[in-house]
Amino acid sequence: MRTGKGKPAPSSVLAPRDRGAEHLLVPAGRRALTRAALEARCLARLARLLERAAIRRDEDHGRRWKPGDFDILIVETTVAPDAVLYVQFWSEPGQPTLWEVSSGTPNPGARRFVTARARRIVGEMGFAIGGKAGNFRKEVLVGNSGDALAVARDVLRVFHDAFRYRGATPLVARVVEAERSGRAVVHDRFTPEDIVNILRHRGYVTELKKGRQRQPLVFVGAGGFRFVVALAVPADDGCFRCLDVTTVVGHVEGETEAAWLTALNELNARSRVARAWVDGDGDVLAGTSVMCARGVTEDYVVEQVEAWHRSAVELLNNRPAAARQDDVDDEGDGEQAADLPDDGPAPRRKRATEVVH
Repeated sequence: MRTGKGKPAPSSVLAPRDRGAEHLLVPAGRRALTRAALEARCLARLARLLERAAIRRDEDHGRRWKPGDFDILIVETTVAPDAVLYVQFWSEPGQPTLWEVSSGTPNPGARRFVTARARRIVGEMGFAIGGKAGNFRKEVLVGNSGDALAVARDVLRVFHDAFRYRGATPLVARVVEAERSGRAVVHDRFTPEDIVNILRHRGYVTELKKGRQRQPLVFVGAGGFRFVVALAVPADDGCFRCLDVTTVVGHVEGETEAAWLTALNELNARSRVARAWVDGDGDVLAGTSVMCARGVTEDYVVEQVEAWHRSAVELLNNRPAAARQDDVDDEGDGEQAADLPDDGPAPRRKRATEVVH
């Protein structure tokens, strides 16, 4: 893999975010804790945990966090073998933090501890039943250490005032750092030989040639369908950062113009990958481009080519009837089906009604 000259991202972003940790906030004790005593025991520590889970500064984007990261903070106490009382936070970059308080719905054993008084107190704090679990929930903004301290104080209020927690059982905080992204080998540029190897590995027949401007071209065949991959956007080391994939699917002539226009508009509106157009010679082209300057996986390149391939074949099979009169023999040379002009990568036909299929 060629890594390029850019600075690598810090390991804090590249390292998998599948970490979890447990923190004992209050050990079990015999003496009943007042709310002030409970805050003295763990308020500062809980606020720090919440601050770490919920606050992401813009200047740390790409260094300490990335889109798709999320953190979960759960504060809980086991009050019976079948009953856990908890609050939990879900935090993502750029979003308000979601705060839930146990309602007893997902944990039937806890229902007897979530009394009418507890529900009233939680409701007065702005919570309402919602979500799949049926917990009490609301959104909070935790943008600085002061916000974190205020929310942490309210967490202890929920436990002490609503759940009547007095310290007889351990109060534990669980932290989960996770992400929706994965890790893979990526390419930020290709040689022509790279493309030959990638496509051959996926069952395509390939032939590497040079265009009139010495631009590398990979001629590709798949079950009688032929297309060309032109490598574009040169890097400074002889590699390329873009793949232009193109084929000729027909020719506009006579009464076929309106039908072709309809077919092209339908493909351009429907396909997420392919685009189609008519060149100055009246040839109908189907193409796509794959930019890789920021890094793409081999699977991504192949998926883009295969998605384009399906759209191009569909357009070819549904081309206006007049174009079918001059279909090219499947045994013809792929280079005849798609050649490069001196001034650009778009293929143009060599015969007036030549069609690739």
